[in-house]
Amino acid sequence: MGVFKVFGASTSWKAAGTPGLLEADASRIRAGGHCESSAMVNALLACGYEAHEDEIIGYGAAPAFTFQEGSFPFIGGRSLDMRERYFELTGIPWGMRVPQGGEDIWAGPLELLGRGVPVMLRVDMRYLPYLYGGKIGPAYMSFGWHVITLFKVDGDRAWVSDTGHGGLMEIRLRDLDRARRSKTKAWPPRAEYSWAEPSPGYRRPGRDELVAMALGLRVDPGSVTGSWAAALGRFPEDLARLIEYVPTYLLGPALSYMSDSIERNGTGGAAFRTLYLLWLRRERERTADAALQAALDEVIPAAAESEKAWHGLAARFSAAAEAVSSKAGPAGMKDARTAVAADCARAAEAVVSAERAWARRTAEALEGL
Repeated sequence: MGVFKVFGASTSWKAAGTPGLLEADASRIRAGGHCESSAMVNALLACGYEAHEDEIIGYGAAPAFTFQEGSFPFIGGRSLDMRERYFELTGIPWGMRVPQGGEDIWAGPLELLGRGVPVMLRVDMRYLPYLYGGKIGPAYMSFGWHVITLFKVDGDRAWVSDTGHGGLMEIRLRDLDRARRSKTKAWPPRAEYSWAEPSPGYRRPGRDELVAMALGLRVDPGSVTGSWAAALGRFPEDLARLIEYVPTYLLGPALSYMSDSIERNGTGGAAFRTLYLLWLRRERERTADAALQAALDEVIPAAAESEKAWHGLAARFSAAAEAVSSKAGPAGMKDARTAVAADCARAAEAVVSAERAWARRTAEALEGL
């Protein structure tokens, strides 16, 4: 089955009625490091494919960059088309849909689940109560490119897999509906859903060839909407202006949020570099091709330096948050804010340098293949 897309609005889950028990095989669920790649792994395993999260990051050429100014600046460390690249490269049949107009947004997911196919749902993570002690999350956690996998529906309840959880998480359908329909400004989910189509006769292409093609995608940032390489080049300058768009009273929390985005929230730079580096090392151990071995020996140290630089930036944000919080009085706060912005900009320069060196090293390594 190919990919099909239909864009538009959507209706409430109540239009589908209250379904009975529908479920897919959840016996192989794994915890993951990033939401969409984790959701893909669990969907693929349930459909009979072998899948590892680092391979999705690698074959999907995931490491990239995006930055959005705001009271809580958003740092993204992945490409927008990781999923599409992975499925195209591996040849695994899949589908994606955004419901149109007054179309019931639950008809498609429930039909898929009814034949035992788990469904990847794009949602606003703020409206997943199991993440926030049974309550709706704070406004600054609103983010509509969070992906979970629907495995079970029974009456007005649903069970999903979600990133760091090794089992199914229970949620009311009305909460899940709200998460799918959110109008958040941070990547609204549009009720999008996708799935991997079971294919008993599927045969994976040769892995050495896949690795070489995936490495080639990594050094072509111009193919990513908005040119993430250009955005990355502006990153130090954007951080130098931090005090222009982050209110004084929010600077400490915003810096902590930015650090968490890189290291723990699954959206930032280090998470994707760590998983990508794991993929590179696993492929290096596996392959017997001398040319590919030599190429990976060139790329791996550069990727490791990028990961290190991202960890360094996260640490700088964390330390800056503490420094800002310790300054009392308007004068002290003003001086601290100015110093913090300059320090963060310098730390970001190390990230830019490491990322560019990594891209150059990859391009050079590919010349030997």
